[in-house]
Amino acid sequence: MRLPDTSLGRRADLRPVENGGYFAGYGGGVLAEFHSKLSDLFIPERQGCRVDVVDVVPATGVDADDKAQVNEYAISSMEELVSVLNQSSPSGSSRTFLVHRVNSWSRMNVTYDMFHAICASIRTAPEFVKLVMGLGRKLGSSDEDFMACYSRFSMPDTTSQTYDQACDICYNIRYYERHGRELEDPWSCRQSAIHQTYPFSSKQSSWLVIQSPTAFTLDVRDAQARTTTAAAHPMSPHIQYLAAGNAGWRGYLNYIADRLKSLDEEVAVCKRYGEFGVDFSSKQSINLLRRKLRHAAAILASTLETLGTLRSHEATMARTLDLRVSLHEGFQRELQNLSSELRNYLQTARKLLSLSDDITSIYGDILNLHSQELIQTNGMALTHLTQANSLETKAIGSLADCARQESRTMRIATLVAVYYLPANLVLSFFSTTLVWFETVGADGPGQGLSVLRVHREIWIAVVVTVVLGAFTVAISSWWERREVKGEEIASPKRTLLRAC
Repeated sequence: MRLPDTSLGRRADLRPVENGGYFAGYGGGVLAEFHSKLSDLFIPERQGCRVDVVDVVPATGVDADDKAQVNEYAISSMEELVSVLNQSSPSGSSRTFLVHRVNSWSRMNVTYDMFHAICASIRTAPEFVKLVMGLGRKLGSSDEDFMACYSRFSMPDTTSQTYDQACDICYNIRYYERHGRELEDPWSCRQSAIHQTYPFSSKQSSWLVIQSPTAFTLDVRDAQARTTTAAAHPMSPHIQYLAAGNAGWRGYLNYIADRLKSLDEEVAVCKRYGEFGVDFSSKQSINLLRRKLRHAAAILASTLETLGTLRSHEATMARTLDLRVSLHEGFQRELQNLSSELRNYLQTARKLLSLSDDITSIYGDILNLHSQELIQTNGMALTHLTQANSLETKAIGSLADCARQESRTMRIATLVAVYYLPANLVLSFFSTTLVWFETVGADGPGQGLSVLRVHREIWIAVVVTVVLGAFTVAISSWWERREVKGEEIASPKRTLLRAC
């Protein structure tokens, strides 16, 4: 196991380019993006820090019953990490760093300086930073489809004579596990990343695993899960890691299948379309399941590509190390078994997608029939309303004719009254006591001249008439202004009531 630099014991700067840290050799593009996400990737303080280290030293005997020695360390500070890193390990040993997270959208429970020391110790590949950047704190579903696998074989550095020939491989997987919360969907899609460095001379495997599957964590800590002799395949933990990630696929797809089955049973029995309890929310449920199935199919396809890269990496490694044929073929068979499972899960996901298409089509037909029936019902209701409106229109027309006839009659009566009003006014004036006829110069009966006489107080009648007319006009003007003012006050109130 390679020892870290002594400078790693000091708190690392959050600007690795400037202080010449291990990440400085990764290139400006990747490093700049990595630097911008440091606050979302690592916790700022040691409080809450949790890194588990598992050292596995294989048995040196030839007895098949001899078990490997497993040493575990729970690290929560930089000092403890440096102490563990400075411990020497024999050839053929394996050291695994387990970095945890609270949930799938939270930061890693490790500080940046500790992560920097771990990466410098095991010589992580620059591509591993790309995988790490998708594991930080998130406020949305970003990078949910990014999966990759990187393989590298490095040659000895003849100038410094510091590092020998080694190979490394890193990748991330997405897997499903039960979250244990009381939600409608009991499954969560989680992400994990793994990195292995294997120097050919010391044969000391170094592993860095971030948010590992639960089953893999148990396997790492179980001494019985490790091969007892030093002749074990150096890449065998990949099989355990991938198998732990694949453990939830069967249950998750069964859950999706049960949900689709319950939706299919709603329309599987032949009956009148009006008896189906189908609405738009049912179609939304199918769309949600289809989105989950498409995401699962993409993950399965990417995982199969990762297995292909692992297969090629192991073949090159077997040739370089001249591994026994039994170890090489055994590892390839295990990968083939995992690939067979994943292809079956992928086929199942595609089958469920096809089934969801059929269910969606039937639901769409039922909703269309409901829509057509609703359109027909609304059309009939509109027809009845139109007929009723027509009858009301006829009645209003009859009333309008009657009103028009009455208005004509009233107009004629008004005209007649206007024609006779002057005569009536004149005759009424002459019929009063203010005006009378007096006979003048009569010597005998039937003789003399009739003279029209006007009472001298007739001005009183004229004045009273003028005053009464003026008073009437004043009262009418006041009443009209009052009505207009009342309408102006009531209009804003009606507008306010409409707005409320």
